[in-house]
Amino acid sequence: MNRTLLLVFTYLSIGLLVNAWLPVGDDFRYEDDHSAPIIPKRTFAHDHVFHYVFSHELNFSQTLHFSGIPELKISDEFEFNIISSSDVNSDDAVRILHIKYLHSGALIYNTFNNDWGDEERTDPSPIKQGKPFTMQIRVALEAFEISVNGIHVHTYKHRLPPNITCFIRILGGVTLTRARVAGQQFEVPYKVMLPNSGLELVDHVNFVATASKGEFTINFLNVSENIVMQFNMRIGDKGIDYNIFKHGKLYSSQRGKGVFIAEGREFELNFMILPDRSGVAVHIDGVFYQTFKHDMQAASSKDEFYYFQVTGNVDFRALEVCPHEYVKGWKKSIQHAAKKIK
Repeated sequence: MNRTLLLVFTYLSIGLLVNAWLPVGDDFRYEDDHSAPIIPKRTFAHDHVFHYVFSHELNFSQTLHFSGIPELKISDEFEFNIISSSDVNSDDAVRILHIKYLHSGALIYNTFNNDWGDEERTDPSPIKQGKPFTMQIRVALEAFEISVNGIHVHTYKHRLPPNITCFIRILGGVTLTRARVAGQQFEVPYKVMLPNSGLELVDHVNFVATASKGEFTINFLNVSENIVMQFNMRIGDKGIDYNIFKHGKLYSSQRGKGVFIAEGREFELNFMILPDRSGVAVHIDGVFYQTFKHDMQAASSKDEFYYFQVTGNVDFRALEVCPHEYVKGWKKSIQHAAKKIK
């Protein structure tokens, strides 16, 4: 197979973020392999078959994310395959995980290694014809944890080792709109010094996690390690308590409107520091949520937002810090947020 046709997975969300700082231990590394957003595209396989193929080094604690729309007029079925063979088109390719959506609405799961094993299934599945869906495949130590639309649908115990360099092949009646991977699992409580000695105005912080019972908190701390901005995510109450601190003491609070972060469901939070220093715009799962006012105390935004901290009941899986000059469409985001803050 011509490898120039392969699309390579990155740690970045497809669409908004392009270049980003990614945490490694207590530090960050900079990823700038792509100067433009990657949009999933089909490549030619054989005959009249076009498919999506990605090359990826699979590791434990990673989560593969796919968004798409079933197009069952093209085919009555579609499938996701994690393949350890280099010839992804071969009928004998070893499939570590094979997920197929059937015309009946069921999802089936299996492994192929010279022969098919015992089939497992979810029937019915949450995927509906013509309706957008998301699928997450988490590589846990004992099994693949599979979720659809943020709801856990199946635990598939490993039959072959999953921590390998592999190919991910998706074919059939589905159009992908997004594909990415969350690269690691973080221990909570978690605290890290932000890259580049703090945040610049219009920098973005992207946070991916799954909420547990109760609540969790995201704190931004200044160079003196005092909390200046706090988001208390109250899962049971479906709300956000936003707190501003001055000189280490609570100064003011603002209650966010209803938030649809459900227990056990993976979500993304995006924080953007507004250019006029007036606050921060928050997006949830790529949709604008609310702008929170903030009176910046330090002369520099870098000194104001120097550390990032997470505490509470949350399964924290990915963190991205994207410099403003590499955020696609940030001017439109600012204009939208500015209208909301007035």
